[in-house]
Amino acid sequence: MPGMVEHVTVSTPDPERVRPLLQSAIQRELGALDAGIKRTQIQLAEFESRFQMKTPDFRRRFHNRELQESLDFLDWWMEALAFDRLNAQRRALGEARVD
Repeated sequence: MPGMVEHVTVSTPDPERVRPLLQSAIQRELGALDAGIKRTQIQLAEFESRFQMKTPDFRRRFHNRELQESLDFLDWWMEALAFDRLNAQRRALGEARVD
């Protein structure tokens, strides 16, 4: 639920050492997600240029079966899904706080 805050508990005998490690791990993962999002955006832009169609239009047309299935369109569809997944992970992790 949006706005609802859940807590995750990490048990450790040395929280002062673990806290910065967790913060660092989150920052590294955010960087990896950002890099993945950027690569996926580049791939989507290449499909858009190649087929002269924006990804939202492609999604709608592919979903409605207005386009003939092809390996290129399946690849484009998978890139679009990857983009959604990476962004969802980025949003979730970007909201995480280590107290």
